[in-house]
Amino acid sequence: MENLVYAGVLLLIAILCYRNLLVLLLIANFCYSFLASFLNLHWFNNTDEVIIIIGIIYWLFKLIRFGRCNITNFKITLAIIIFCTIGFLSNLFSNININSSFLGMFLVIKAFLVYIIFSDYGWSEKDVDKIKKVLTVIFCCIILYGFISYFVPRLAIFDAEAKLDGNFMLSIFDHPGVFATFILFSTLYAFVYFINEGGKKYLVYFCTALICLILAGRFKSLFALGISCGFYLIKKKSFSKIYIVLLAALLLFLSSGVLQDVLNNRIEIYLLRDDLLSVPRWALYYYGFIIAIRYFPLGSGFSTYASYTSTLNYSQLYYEYELNMKYGFTPQSPTFLTDTYWPSIIGETGFIGVILVGYILRLIWVHTKTNIEKCTSIRIKILGEFSLVAFFSVIIESFFTNSFMNYRCYLAVIAVAIFNGLCANIGKLNQESDIIIKSKPKITEEIV
Repeated sequence: MENLVYAGVLLLIAILCYRNLLVLLLIANFCYSFLASFLNLHWFNNTDEVIIIIGIIYWLFKLIRFGRCNITNFKITLAIIIFCTIGFLSNLFSNININSSFLGMFLVIKAFLVYIIFSDYGWSEKDVDKIKKVLTVIFCCIILYGFISYFVPRLAIFDAEAKLDGNFMLSIFDHPGVFATFILFSTLYAFVYFINEGGKKYLVYFCTALICLILAGRFKSLFALGISCGFYLIKKKSFSKIYIVLLAALLLFLSSGVLQDVLNNRIEIYLLRDDLLSVPRWALYYYGFIIAIRYFPLGSGFSTYASYTSTLNYSQLYYEYELNMKYGFTPQSPTFLTDTYWPSIIGETGFIGVILVGYILRLIWVHTKTNIEKCTSIRIKILGEFSLVAFFSVIIESFFTNSFMNYRCYLAVIAVAIFNGLCANIGKLNQESDIIIKSKPKITEEIV
C-alpha cells in the first residue's frame, strides 16, 4: 500500500511537471521527514544523492561532448576540485578511511553540485511558470495543514508537545526547524513579489507565512528573515509607508508573547551562561578554530569534525578534546555535533577550505547579481531578486545551522540556478563568453 501511495505521488508530479521531474523530486526529498515517518519510506532520504550523481555524470558527458562550459561553473568546478584535493590530502596524513573520506567530501560539496547541474539546464519561462504553480499549491497545502494541526492537535501527524517540549507548528514535518526553512522560502517569495508588484494576494500570503514562521518558534529562521528583508529593502532603496508598516508589523510579531519565551531562552543560552563552551554551537566554533590551527593549513580531513559522517565512525578528535563528555556530543547521542555548517569547514579543511567555500558562494552571488542588473525583462528580474534574497537567507542560516550540508538549502540553491540558467537560455542577457575546453584554433565569444 505504501509503495502504491509513493508511486501515485511520483505519477502526479510527473503529470504536472514532467520536464522538471528532477527538480520536484529534490523538493519532495526536502519533505522526506514526512514521507519517512508517515509512510515508512526511510530509503527516500537518499533520493537527492542519486539525482545529484546522475546529474553530474550527465553534465560531465555534455562537457566532454561539446567542450563548452559557462565560465562561472568552470570556476566553481575548479574550486571544488581544489577543495576536495585539500580534504583528501588531510585524510591521507590522518589515515582516515577512504570510504568515510568520500562520503564526507560529497556531503560538503553536494549543494554546489546541485547548482552546477540546474544552472546548466535549458530552462524556459514556461518551465518556471509550471514549477511556480506546483510549488504554490504545495505551499498552500502545507500552510493549511499547519494551522489545522496546530489548533486541533488531535489531527496532527506528530505530537509537537511530547517531542519538543512545547506546542510549535510542524505541519507535515517532524521538526519545526524543517518547517521553518520551508516557510522562510515562501515568506521571502511573497515579500519580494509584494514589494515589486503589490497586490493584496502577496500581502495576505506574506502575513500568513510570517505567522506560521513565528508559530514554528525558530529564532534562527526569523533572524534570517529579518536580515534578508532589511537587506533587500536597502538594496531597493524602497522605504514608502507600506514597507515601514510591514517592518513595524514584523517587529510587533517578534515582540509578541508567542515568541517571548523562545527569545528569552535563546538569549540566556547563547549570551548569559557563565561557561559559553557548554553551548554546543560556541563549542563547535571554538574547537573548530583550535583544530584548524593544529592541522594548519589543510585541516583535519573529511569526516573528522562537526559533520554527519564524523558521527558514523565517531571521530578520535572528539575524545582528544573531551567533547564526547558533553551533552549532545556523546557517541550514543551526537545530535548537536552536526548543528552548524562552518565549524565543519573550518576544522576539516582549514582556513584554505573556508576561503574556497567563500569563493564559491561569492561566484554564485556575483553571477546572479550581474544577471539581475543586465536583465531587460522585469518579470525575470523579480525572479532573480527573489532567488538572490533566498540564497542570502541560507548563507545567514549557515552560521547557525548545517543548511548547506542537507536538503534545507535545495530550494534556494535551485532557485538561483534556475534564474541563471533561464538567463543564459532565453537570450535576454549579454552573457559572458564561454570557456572553450577543447583545443580550437581561435577562441570565440558567444553572446546570448
